[in-house]
Amino acid sequence: MSSINNNFLTNKINSATSGLTNAQNALESAQGNLFDLNSLLSGDSFISKTSSANMFDAMNNYGNTTGINGTNGQLSGMTDQNGYFVATGSYASQIQQYQQYIAQLEQQIQEYEQQLQEYKTQLETEKANLEATNEKIATAQQELENYENQKQAKEAEYNSVLAQLNQAKANNEDGKQDTVISSLTSKLNGLSTEITTLNTNITVKTGQLQNYQAQACTIQATIADLEEKIDTTETLKTTAEVQKADAQEKLCAAQKAKAAEDAAKARKKAEAEAQSKKETQEKANITDGESLMSQLSDETKDYIKDNNIDLTETYENGNAKYAIAPGDTDGEYHVYEMDESGTNGSSITRAELGNNNLYNMQDCDDGVNVYTVTDTNNDLSDCDYECSTKSYNTESPLSFDLNGDGVKTSDELIRYDIDGDGKLDTINDSADAILVFD
Repeated sequence: MSSINNNFLTNKINSATSGLTNAQNALESAQGNLFDLNSLLSGDSFISKTSSANMFDAMNNYGNTTGINGTNGQLSGMTDQNGYFVATGSYASQIQQYQQYIAQLEQQIQEYEQQLQEYKTQLETEKANLEATNEKIATAQQELENYENQKQAKEAEYNSVLAQLNQAKANNEDGKQDTVISSLTSKLNGLSTEITTLNTNITVKTGQLQNYQAQACTIQATIADLEEKIDTTETLKTTAEVQKADAQEKLCAAQKAKAAEDAAKARKKAEAEAQSKKETQEKANITDGESLMSQLSDETKDYIKDNNIDLTETYENGNAKYAIAPGDTDGEYHVYEMDESGTNGSSITRAELGNNNLYNMQDCDDGVNVYTVTDTNNDLSDCDYECSTKSYNTESPLSFDLNGDGVKTSDELIRYDIDGDGKLDTINDSADAILVFD
């Protein structure tokens, strides 16, 4: 079997390989600008607006759209030493920026995966086409060789008959070779016709073979182009995944920093509120039952009388049902109806926001004085009481995930006025950090 034009195919394959190498070099030089921050955060899609024919041009020009701050062009000072996105502003703003950035990257990664699937499907199709074309080439090559072998045999036979004819003519002086000459001439003409037909078949088959070879080269180039696109898209996808992981780490750090900042603010506020309660206590200068009851407003006393409230009432477990304590912000004492645990309560007269509820009351050596009445006269001008130092909050708490491992709750049920309607709601206590806001 004779070989097909191997040099022709080899040159084509080398050309495709050279093109792939050049494309890879272009990718490496462009990787520094793979993801322009403006474009990622503007909501535009990289793949959806980039055709496979101009992917590298799009990579270099991508990003001239509206950025996160609403300005056109590149965002300056928004990347770290590795070229990865760095959010700016408050922790809340950073968290929002990172979440938006990560969402964009996830969309891009999904699009890359879809594009990779399309490219790989096309690649399998082209490989199947190449295999079928190679089979056609092999068949055409075999047929061409058969024609050439037949032609070679017919030409040899033709030359043999021609030699016999010439010999017969040379020996035909007496005309005795006329019959032989006629037969040989007829046979020679037949061989000539067959050789002509074989030449035609060889010409047709050679053209067919060259056509198949050209098809194979085109398919090879398509396969090389698809492999290049797959490599490029996989690189882009990997880069996006690395950027996403980096952004997720920075998001987690920003969330922890914000939680710590909020906790510090809450502590500062709690300290101020504790100081306010102590100042209220010092100002009241409670030394006996009369001075204690004088701290209650006339409205509170009237409410107690009108509703036949017994300030000395206790639960079955012995805990007092009512407690007298200062609010955080109004500088006044209020009567709070406590739960059976003695840790949470609500003002019986719906004190203003920030003073209406008590949460997490517990013994504390450096706390403020909280009073429980053990006996009182009818006009509520005097009483006997017990005093203990307590710490407590007068605002609904919020739980924050300071460790970044999810907000945890305990099995202990507590009561908070979550919706601010003056009624205590029963919920599971937080086993994580508690921040308090007014």
